[in-house]
Amino acid sequence: MIFILTDDDDVTTNDVLDWLSYFNLKFIRLNGNNLIEIQNVGLSNSVIEFEIKMGNLIIKNSEISAYWYRRGALINKIKFINHENVNFNNSINLEIQKNNDILVDLVYHELESKNSIGHFWDNETNKLINLSLAKKIGLKVPDSIITNRKNDLVEFHSKYSGIITKPIGQSGWYMKMPNHNVDGATQLVSQKDIESFPETFGYSFFQECLEKSYELRIFFLHGVFFASAIFSQLDEKTKLDFRNYNFDKPNRTPPYKLPNNIETKLLLLMNKLGMNSGSIDMIVTPFKEYYFLEVNPIGQFYQVSYPCNYFLEREVALHLKQESNGKH
Repeated sequence: MIFILTDDDDVTTNDVLDWLSYFNLKFIRLNGNNLIEIQNVGLSNSVIEFEIKMGNLIIKNSEISAYWYRRGALINKIKFINHENVNFNNSINLEIQKNNDILVDLVYHELESKNSIGHFWDNETNKLINLSLAKKIGLKVPDSIITNRKNDLVEFHSKYSGIITKPIGQSGWYMKMPNHNVDGATQLVSQKDIESFPETFGYSFFQECLEKSYELRIFFLHGVFFASAIFSQLDEKTKLDFRNYNFDKPNRTPPYKLPNNIETKLLLLMNKLGMNSGSIDMIVTPFKEYYFLEVNPIGQFYQVSYPCNYFLEREVALHLKQESNGKH
């Protein structure tokens, strides 16, 4: 059986499941908002066994031959106590939660030790550490600064014709208010912006604004790269960040062959990060220099799959099929 952890509204999951059905494979889908019960956990010299109860369905670890972590998290049912002593109540319930987290970690570990794609803990990937590793491997990265001081930012800005800011974390903060709209997209930072800053502020991430010929979105799956060029610089709406999609006139996104030396370095990076799947963003400058920006372990790959005819949903299904059999 193929075990899939995802969200209930993830369209990509649906497409992969269509292929699994086509291959006549048995699978079970767990959405991240579904409550489960982890039962009968046993560790011996020969085997680690547990059961996952989903409603009236019970799945044994030994029945799972392949695993795909797409999105979401395992939400295990916990019984907390309600003691009249508030301090005792809080303390013991905190311990119950910690024990539950340790148990769930074991289940993740065992699932990911199978023929698997993706890892839950990849959600915690550190963008700054990834940039540091990429640089050490020999990939070019944009000059960057993380600072909370206006003076540092003024000096950094003086070195370049333009700078940008983006979230420090893997995903940005999104909030809509009557007079403000906060999102996690890349933004230009002007001299006027900097002048309006206080002398100190929350730690923020800034980079030089690179001139580009085009962007690259690269889907990585167990040692194989599927790349697409994105001619975002030809449209003012997408010029700074292709994720400011122009749905009326989409960017041209043809298939792209990565140079061998770039593939080699990216493979080394993904191995060091322990990721067997993910979407990599890069920029190619007018001087044919390749700059690594970031890797999203969970990101959508629709915009690489469909325009380039890579049929990545089929590739994912085929990988899960390798050690699986049975009928759905």
